[in-house]
Amino acid sequence: MNNLTVLEWNDEIIASLIPNIVVLSVYLLVGISGNILVLLVYACQMKNSSDERYFIPILAACDLIATVYLGSFGIYNSIHQVTYSNYVLCKMTSFFRGLATFIPTCMLLIIAIQRYFKICMKLNHSTTLVFKRVSLVLANLCSIMVAMPLPFVTELIPVHSSTYRITGWRCGSSTKGNNFARNVYFIVVGLFVVVTVTTFIVYMQELHIQSLDILKKTSER
Repeated sequence: MNNLTVLEWNDEIIASLIPNIVVLSVYLLVGISGNILVLLVYACQMKNSSDERYFIPILAACDLIATVYLGSFGIYNSIHQVTYSNYVLCKMTSFFRGLATFIPTCMLLIIAIQRYFKICMKLNHSTTLVFKRVSLVLANLCSIMVAMPLPFVTELIPVHSSTYRITGWRCGSSTKGNNFARNVYFIVVGLFVVVTVTTFIVYMQELHIQSLDILKKTSER
């Protein structure tokens, strides 16, 4: 078999990944359209001030940014499978990829907690502007802290082809990275997931109990 250059090898890989690129493009288009639609609805139709109007548009904006960034990165990474040569860009994209993932997740957690306080515990302070702004600041700080270890476990990884006898480079998680940073990262992410899931379950359970109480009071009248 004839030897190929790295660029020709990369083109060969791209040809096999065309279905993935098409699917990512569809996800990107649908995500952008959906989040823009949400923003337009809240901007044009929701005239009355409410808790949802404060948090949901921000969540939609965060989702829009995450969709554009993660979708574009996925497509870029697919067409540079073995030609990723920028070390700094690899580190930076890993951090912002984590940031784009965790900020919307934190926003969902804030909305769940806020609705729990308001509906189940009848705490009106959860609707104040100070509470909302502090929640947003905490969401961003938590997301930054969780995303910070990512550059330490991400680097350019050599990819060797025994068939063509050439070596390319891709950006990914290395098994030779900083083990301590990797362990800290997975511990933090694991705790974050556990807290998020637990909070969501408690919120749904309390909401269910609240609904049953309302139905019970209504039936007794």
